[in-house]
Amino acid sequence: MSERQDNTQRRIVEAGLSAFSQYGYQKVDMGEVAQRAGLSRQGLYKHFPSKEALFRAVVDDIHHTTLELSQKAADQAAAAGPAALFAAIIGQRYGWFLERLHESPHLQELIGASNLLCGSANQEAAQKFAAILRSAITREVRGGRLDLGRTGLSPSSFAEILVRTANGLKAQEPTPISAAEFRKRLPLVIDLLCASLLPARRRSVVQSRRAVAQD
Repeated sequence: MSERQDNTQRRIVEAGLSAFSQYGYQKVDMGEVAQRAGLSRQGLYKHFPSKEALFRAVVDDIHHTTLELSQKAADQAAAAGPAALFAAIIGQRYGWFLERLHESPHLQELIGASNLLCGSANQEAAQKFAAILRSAITREVRGGRLDLGRTGLSPSSFAEILVRTANGLKAQEPTPISAAEFRKRLPLVIDLLCASLLPARRRSVVQSRRAVAQD
């Protein structure tokens, strides 16, 4: 693929995300997407032969972007401590999505379309994200910064707990949560989950810091 083709597809995918957010899956018109991308309808169809193909590409792009951001967070926040590290990883995975689709009145329809049309891609992305989070947890355990021994939890099972917690936090009922509110609450929730898993010496240091902050 040439750089020009790559840039064109990038514009189309971004236009598609914008259009799906505004109109939902069913009511999106490919002509509208083409206009947003600065193409003719025929030019659009050269890259994506159907609305379904475009939607799949949008979902794939969301997964690719958020997984890349999560991996970068795993690398960059490694020295921040377990709770901050896990919050950064999870925040990048879900925050980016919420920032772009929180205001859409068609969010439930889009999630339904994604489950129907992109099930295997969603599952693959979920597995990749779980691997990123599991690797970070394993690193913290091996570094002596997190103690799962008392709970009997494995890195995989603790990763699942963190993901389920984040999914519950961003659930659309009773009301959708904004990306800003999600990013604000997530570290607090993750901190609570990690509090009893810190080695005794580190736990006392964290508690002392909290006491100073409260004063």
